[in-house]
Amino acid sequence: MQADRLKQRIVIILTTGIFSCTSQIPMEKYEWIPSVNAPKNYPAEVYRGRFIARDGEVRIPAGHTLGAKNGQDWGMPGPAHYAGNDFHEVPEALEITWLSYRENKFYTGRFPLPEDTINRLFKKGFEDRKGRQKSYTVINVGMAPGGKVAVWLAGSGKKVEIGWFQAKDTLLTAEEFMPGSAVSLEEHIRSTIAEDVEASEVEQRIPYEQWETYRKRYLWYPELDFEDKKNTVEEVLITFYNGEDLFTTGNNPELSVYEERAVPKHILVTWKDEQENRYRLKTDFDEQEIFGVFRKAFGDSEEDRLPLLIRVAKGSRDARIFFRGKEEEIPVNKADLKLYPVSK
Repeated sequence: MQADRLKQRIVIILTTGIFSCTSQIPMEKYEWIPSVNAPKNYPAEVYRGRFIARDGEVRIPAGHTLGAKNGQDWGMPGPAHYAGNDFHEVPEALEITWLSYRENKFYTGRFPLPEDTINRLFKKGFEDRKGRQKSYTVINVGMAPGGKVAVWLAGSGKKVEIGWFQAKDTLLTAEEFMPGSAVSLEEHIRSTIAEDVEASEVEQRIPYEQWETYRKRYLWYPELDFEDKKNTVEEVLITFYNGEDLFTTGNNPELSVYEERAVPKHILVTWKDEQENRYRLKTDFDEQEIFGVFRKAFGDSEEDRLPLLIRVAKGSRDARIFFRGKEEEIPVNKADLKLYPVSK
C-alpha cells in the first residue's frame, strides 16, 4: 500500500510539473487590431466585447452604430480599436454583447476560437496583388440578425472566415445601455432605424437564413480563358458573399487550384496583351442568379469540382462567364460586366 501511495505522489508531482512548465512557455505574438461589422440596413451596436488571450484581453470597439444603409459590405472591417501596442497573442475566446436595432433585441455570447488555425494563418500570411508576402492585421467580428456571429482574419489583400457562432438573447436596461440618456431606448431604436435603414427595407421581412446561405462552399476556382493566348493576368480581386475576399497577383498558384470557396459577389481581373496594353474586366454578379447557377452546376454533390470559366474574346473586346457542366454549359447572363482599357 505504501508503495502504491508513493507512486501516486510521484505521478501527481510529475504531472503538476509538466503543466507548470507548459503554462510558462511564451506564446508568439502578432500585430493585429480588433474591428466590428454588421450588414447594410441591419444596424447593430456593440455594448461590450473583448478577445481573450492568455496574456490578457483586447477590447472590441463599442458604442458605434454599424450596418447603416450607406455603410460597408458584410465582412468589411469597420471601427477599429488601436491600443498603442498592437502585438497580441492569438485569442482563445470571444465575448460580445450587442443590440440588434431592427429586432429590438440584445444578444450575448462567449465563443471559443480556433487558436491553431489562427496561429497557422498568421504564420503563413498571403501573397498580395504585387506579389509581396503580407500578414493579417485585423480580427473582425460581424453581427447578423438572429444572433449570428462571424469572425474573419483580414489583411490588405485577403480575408478569411475563422469562426461562425450563435449568440443567445439577453436583456439590458436602458440605463445600462445608455447611462444618463434623456432619450428612451425605444425612441433611440426608432430614430436609428429611420436614419440608417432604407425606407423600402424597414417593413421587409428579415431574411434570417441569408447569412448562413452565404457560407455555402463549393470546390471551384476562376479560370481565365483568353482567345489571345499571350495575354498575361496581372491582378485578380474576388469578393465573396460570405465576407471573404482575395486581392492577389495573377500568377498566384492559389487562383488555379480547387478550394472550397463561397459564391463570388464581385470579380475584377486586370491583364495586359502582347503590346503591353492593359485591360480590366469588372463583374458584379446578380445574387439570385449566381446562387442558382452554382446550385445547378454542382447539384447536391459535395465532391464535384468545376472551374468558373471567364472567357475573353480576341482583342479583349468582350467576355462571358459560365460553368462547363457534365452535359451542358451553364451561363451567367445577368451579371453586370464591364470590360475597358486602363492606363499603364
